[in-house]
Amino acid sequence: MNIEIVTVTPETAQKWLSTNTENNRKLSKTTVNRYANDMIRGKWLLTGEAIKFDTDGNLIDGQHRLQAVVASKKTVQMCVVKNLQPETMLVIDTGKSRSAGDALNIVGHNGYSNEMAALARKIIGLKHGNDVLDTKAIRIAGQPITNQDIVAFCANSDITEHLKFGHRIHYQQVTSVLNRAEYQFFHWYFSRIDPAAAESFLTKLATLDDIGTNSPIRKLIEKINRSQVKLDAKQKFCAIILAWNAWRKGETLLSINVGRIFSESEIPVAI
Repeated sequence: MNIEIVTVTPETAQKWLSTNTENNRKLSKTTVNRYANDMIRGKWLLTGEAIKFDTDGNLIDGQHRLQAVVASKKTVQMCVVKNLQPETMLVIDTGKSRSAGDALNIVGHNGYSNEMAALARKIIGLKHGNDVLDTKAIRIAGQPITNQDIVAFCANSDITEHLKFGHRIHYQQVTSVLNRAEYQFFHWYFSRIDPAAAESFLTKLATLDDIGTNSPIRKLIEKINRSQVKLDAKQKFCAIILAWNAWRKGETLLSINVGRIFSESEIPVAI
């Protein structure tokens, strides 16, 4: 690894940008404009934050700063590090932090990368006892799920079909019971039990197609949309599981009761 201070001209910045790896995160014009404005005003300072190149000469960190040099037409000094291992892209954290979606994009998951990261986070969270509909609090042993955790999960689990279902049903739905991310999660969740039933249940939930007055699906819609007090994440999760179980058994329901918060031991299990 080589470290040096380099005077970076707009021409140099443009040359280095030509080596930018195609799997780098998407460019934020807002970030570029903010950096460029600092350079124009003479407020840009040399810090320990470096422009980084891998062992193949590819730019793996610093595209926003270099784009700002080009945009501002100013020459500035920057710290430059060369000969880093390519996989360091997964753990680089700069002023504009890399999201899990960025990390998945870097390793080649170019389609649905942000949604894939969100779904993977929920699945990992479920396996560690989290309330998966409350995405702000998902933890593993008290610690946040890392980009590396999500990349490793997606390398071993293909969840693309569930993402595609969420997009497809999003354009068909006439109800507002679940959002697209929740449809993606429950398609994965129920598909572990019965893929065909998962497709049917969630499609009916979204479209109201062929459901009777006392159908568990209709009662679920009423419970979520018409409750005087909005269900919290755990209650909503439980209501969906109760409706699924009753629907799978061919039962009718007069109502779905989740008036109290379920304890961990009382959360229903999908069948």
